[in-house]
Amino acid sequence: MNVVYLSPHFPPNYWHFCQRLKGLGVNVLGVAEDSYENLRPELRSSLTEYYRVERLEEWDQALRAVGYFIHRYGRIDRVESHNEHWIELEAYLRENFNIPGKRPRETEFIKRKSLMKQKFAEAGVAVAPGQVVHNLDQARQFLDSAELKLEKR
Repeated sequence: MNVVYLSPHFPPNYWHFCQRLKGLGVNVLGVAEDSYENLRPELRSSLTEYYRVERLEEWDQALRAVGYFIHRYGRIDRVESHNEHWIELEAYLRENFNIPGKRPRETEFIKRKSLMKQKFAEAGVAVAPGQVVHNLDQARQFLDSAELKLEKR
């Protein structure tokens, strides 16, 4: 199994995911901007290979990295990052290389919490009320309407 892991060094404590995957016999293929030498030793030893890009925000660089990994290791089974910032990039890579998982059209409800709440409500999961407010008066009105109490200081 081949897993591309975007930004495996961030958050700093997430290297454990790579370590556990390696322990299961997975090829963990890291892609990020940091130099390989700057990665913590435990992470470096968990990666089968690491591909450094100048800017992960430049999606074509990530595309080249995954293409390289496919050339070296064969089909990619998963793309992950455990980082909300890269959700759309993950979906883009999955779409381009036919990797299982969420596609770009399916990421909007993940990025937008209001849409995520709708999905939960549709599934019968209780969700906390929410509203976008632009000033303190609107916040107080919302809290009153939601039967929440705002402590006065």
